[in-house]
Amino acid sequence: MRIPRANESYGFVGGTRCRRSPMHRTSTLTLAGLVCLALLGSTRHADGVAPDDPPRPNILVIVGDDVGWGDLDPVVPTPNIAALASQGVTFRRAYAMPYCSPTRFSLLFGMQAFREGLGTYIDPNDLDDISVSRSELALPRVLRDNGYATLAAGKWHLSTFAIGVPDAYEWPRQFGFQHFLAGRIGNLGQTVTYTNWPRIDDGVRTDTTEYNTTAVRRAASQWWEQTTGPKFAYVAFHAPHAPFHVPPSTLLPPGQAVGSDDRSKYEAMVMALDAEIGKLLAKVDLENTLVIFVSDNGTPTNACARGQDTGKAKGSVFEGGIHVPLIVAGWGAARGRTTEALVSVTDLFATILELTQIPRPVGHAIDSVSFARQLYVPELRGRDWVYSQTFAPNGFGPKDHNARAVVTKRYKLMADERGERLFDLEHDPDETHPLPLRGGNAWIRDRLRGFMSSMASQGAP
Repeated sequence: MRIPRANESYGFVGGTRCRRSPMHRTSTLTLAGLVCLALLGSTRHADGVAPDDPPRPNILVIVGDDVGWGDLDPVVPTPNIAALASQGVTFRRAYAMPYCSPTRFSLLFGMQAFREGLGTYIDPNDLDDISVSRSELALPRVLRDNGYATLAAGKWHLSTFAIGVPDAYEWPRQFGFQHFLAGRIGNLGQTVTYTNWPRIDDGVRTDTTEYNTTAVRRAASQWWEQTTGPKFAYVAFHAPHAPFHVPPSTLLPPGQAVGSDDRSKYEAMVMALDAEIGKLLAKVDLENTLVIFVSDNGTPTNACARGQDTGKAKGSVFEGGIHVPLIVAGWGAARGRTTEALVSVTDLFATILELTQIPRPVGHAIDSVSFARQLYVPELRGRDWVYSQTFAPNGFGPKDHNARAVVTKRYKLMADERGERLFDLEHDPDETHPLPLRGGNAWIRDRLRGFMSSMASQGAP
């Protein structure tokens, strides 16, 4: 058994990227933890079985769109996602960016989105908005160069039509995806609906009336079944992102009633998403596959649950905007466990490379810290802190809006146009009572300010 490598990250010196110690250092392993890791190769650990070296796992990343931490079981019936959690590790402290495009960039490139000038969603039809540069090295490119077949299905949302329509349709394949199926460059909308939308399949656009969530699942399932050898699939569903609607009854629990309000429709879309995820997982062997389910941000403001503060949902750096579900199952990971380890969506890059035994390319994925160890010993700590940010407009010019957050195991510092706010998440999870920034809290404020300043020193606006 290969003992997982120590986490590495990269910083900037003199304007160039160079290797350095982890920017978000993980805690030192205890002697007991090291012994547990050493034993994983030869005996079954109570938490999970670390796979032997020669085989490399298939990787299936499933992204829900606008699924908040509290929008799954038991709030909304999602038996298939719950079953996945029972077979894996649920990360209770996982964080993303407040909007979809920055999170998707962070996931696929292992970097904070501000490094690409991304602070909010990309409007594909805004020719002044940005497209991710082909000079950036994406996770699928690294995996493909090391023998993996690669697929993107569903939503892309990292480019505009300013690069030209043919190039926009092909843009995902510029980053190492061999196939881009049942795809959309941006969101569905009021005229481009879940049942009447143009789909892209490897650069070819066709109109379809197939229900979008089903189409994305079907394309991914067929590719998965037909592809041999190690494979990586990035399945980015649109659901339950607006436009809110009543899904086909065949995807809902028998007799499920759906109200006319957006929240009721949203919950039904979550249930339909869960049904399609169940069909996709039916094609997957968890003995040789690592399945990752994650969301891109929190609940949309117009579909918040009763009592949920809409000002603290999607688009904000409050917990309701950036605290997201993350479940990892399969390939020997601990079963039915939870972990309080702090993780960022940027960390999927380093984690996947570690588990596939592929070295991280020097100078890339500079914000990514592997959480591979927590899959087998969930008690291990993760990062000391995570960072999330939103700003507008995209690009590197002046900003009309800028909000940042640093989150530690207990505390959170937010900074925006209203100033700084410090919260004790352990005693105030709803972030309703900011702590005084002076007196006994000054040392906490200064420590978190230091973390935030380290991001500013690397280009965060």
